Amino acid sequence: LLVKNLNLISKNYVYQNSDKGIEYAKKALQLSRELNWKFGIGEAYLNIGIHEVSQGKYLESQKKLNVANKIFIEIKNNLYIAKTYIEIGILKANQSKYPESLDYFFKSLKLFENIKTSNVQKSIGSCYENIGTVYNLTNNYDDAIENYTKAIEILSKIEKKEVQVALNIANIAIIYQKNRFEVEDFYT
Repeated sequence: LLVKNLNLISKNYVYQNSDKGIEYAKKALQLSRELNWKFGIGEAYLNIGIHEVSQGKYLESQKKLNVANKIFIEIKNNLYIAKTYIEIGILKANQSKYPESLDYFFKSLKLFENIKTSNVQKSIGSCYENIGTVYNLTNNYDDAIENYTKAIEILSKIEKKEVQVALNIANIAIIYQKNRFEVEDFYT
């Protein structure tokens, strides 16, 4: 229970205070090792990797995410394999490695779609949003809009996801606005 709480506290520091998040994840890692609890070790490495991405420590993050992924594959935890793939996809997108990023987002999406619990819908929506963002960054606007729309359809059915829905709508609006100016510039 203590390991779970330490990892939960670590997650709550994502994008707020990565140093604190890493501190809690390292405590969870140490305790998980003492207990020889593989899941706790994997989750701690996943959390550290997430925090290191936000700090721009991409090489270190890749190592942590790879260790987490190896552990989750070993213990056959598809939910956390999928979560790790999302984070690796985000890492690759931050490195402008868009084809690799898409590969990980699609692998994550496929795993989430095969998990038969209702609470994965948020993660499926996030996959579509991330895929849309990569397509947007690579000027593949039709595919971006298609994936943002799928994200909106899924996330609008989930409580307390209004902000994420609004961001996806805004992303579509920005694409239309950007393309309108490009067309107008072409004719002027």
